[in-house]
Amino acid sequence: TSPMVDRVRRAIGGQLEALPTTKQHWFLSDLEECQGQADRGDMSLIGMLAQTMHRDGVLRGLLDVRTSITSLPRRFRGGSTPLGREVIEVLQSKNGSDRSVFDEMLPTAELSRICEDGLVCGVGVGELVPVVGRNFPVLVRRLPQNLWYLWNQNQWFYRSIAGLIPIVPGMPDENGHCWVFYTPGGRILPWQYGLWTALGRAFISKEHAFYSRQNYIAKLANPARVAEAPLGASQSERTGFLRDVIKWGLNTCFELPVGWNVRLVESNGRGFQVMQDDITECNKEFAVALCGN
Repeated sequence: TSPMVDRVRRAIGGQLEALPTTKQHWFLSDLEECQGQADRGDMSLIGMLAQTMHRDGVLRGLLDVRTSITSLPRRFRGGSTPLGREVIEVLQSKNGSDRSVFDEMLPTAELSRICEDGLVCGVGVGELVPVVGRNFPVLVRRLPQNLWYLWNQNQWFYRSIAGLIPIVPGMPDENGHCWVFYTPGGRILPWQYGLWTALGRAFISKEHAFYSRQNYIAKLANPARVAEAPLGASQSERTGFLRDVIKWGLNTCFELPVGWNVRLVESNGRGFQVMQDDITECNKEFAVALCGN
């Protein structure tokens, strides 16, 4: 409710986040740093890891399947009282669009992202933001990497461009903004029960195996060309012969005198299998961690 926060928010169109920080290259040792930083209350590295893992197609597909429950048909409870029935009717009513008030207020994409943050990071955060010209707000998912837990205050904060903002779920401020806080990892140390440890280890191992396999393919996919010159060949003859071999293109033919030879040396094509096995094992670990099988 600080006036400074309101002024900063209005100045940049209602945004809270600073420019996101993305860590592109990860190593297994980074997981230890993630754990230590989170135990001090800082969710920065865990949030960055969760965001980076989206570039893996298998993991992203499994996460989409796991969080697709937010788009399934809903059943409302609490209609046994007149007030409950009225609330349900309002949520299910249309407000000048094809979607219900519930869907307008809580978009499926935002709900899915918050559910995903809860699964991976152990905690998710969002904000109900007022909409000009509408009498109900819209849910906006906020980045979990900006979460900060202060142990000495037993309080979660959100690091915004206007400073640390205390998170008090369900209590709207004077402008109508209201925090939504999701902790499927529990109330105490929720980050320790997120899937980021298992998924992160598999993701990092898979990334390294993938690039090692690509490096193997780039080096050994094409056979090596070997030119054998006889012992009596001069240096100029060898240089000219090597130049012709380097120019070897499609459908090239050689007519060689006795003692000269050209051949190909091919890899047995099995060296990459160890990398492929590692990738397959990591994909299996993704599936078991997210889906249980």
